[in-house]
Amino acid sequence: MKKLALFSIVLVLVLVGCQPQPVTNSAAPTFAVTLAATPGSDVKPSFEMSFNDPSDPICQPGSYDFGDFSCQGGEYHEVNKENGSIAGTCEGTFKNFILQAQIRLVGNNGAYGVEFRGNNDTPHFYIFMIHPDGKYQLIKWDQIQSNNATLIPWTASPAIKQGEAANVLQVIAQETRLTLFANNQQLASITDASYPEGCVGPVALEEGHAASSTVKVWELP
Repeated sequence: MKKLALFSIVLVLVLVGCQPQPVTNSAAPTFAVTLAATPGSDVKPSFEMSFNDPSDPICQPGSYDFGDFSCQGGEYHEVNKENGSIAGTCEGTFKNFILQAQIRLVGNNGAYGVEFRGNNDTPHFYIFMIHPDGKYQLIKWDQIQSNNATLIPWTASPAIKQGEAANVLQVIAQETRLTLFANNQQLASITDASYPEGCVGPVALEEGHAASSTVKVWELP
């Protein structure tokens, strides 16, 4: 059974959260040497969040000081209510993988994205963020303030659809190499060894309202 993980991060110091739920995954699929941000349709994901079943624990409505959560029309809605905090869900434990999530912004304010290689016990995450003006950012957040870092500053890209249009965000994490994509177009690739594995999921930031329709993970050898 999936476990809902809700947390609020004040980017200076505070995080309140739940434990991520480990996921038992099937054998990792075989990929070509050249990795694609979107595996072929014949390669099934190792893990997938579904937002179509209202009885699924992840779809149980929740309202907190930092955010509201619900499933509506096959989408997972996260409403961030505190600027400087994050409203998100983080599940599973993955090391080398392709993460893909289709997310849109409801309204034209705030930001959204995906977190990966996260840990809610000793809170830390990589967060790939999208702004509705067509920019992206990668941050490393750690509860130990001195470990926080902006790995990629806000950067504009024509690959990112602006406003309320849905974007397909993709991350290939392979050992220390992190490669970011939007809509199958590569944005950036860097190396960082801070977090070797962890949970994944969608997030809403800066008082934004994010609606996610798919979140999938393909594990890599």
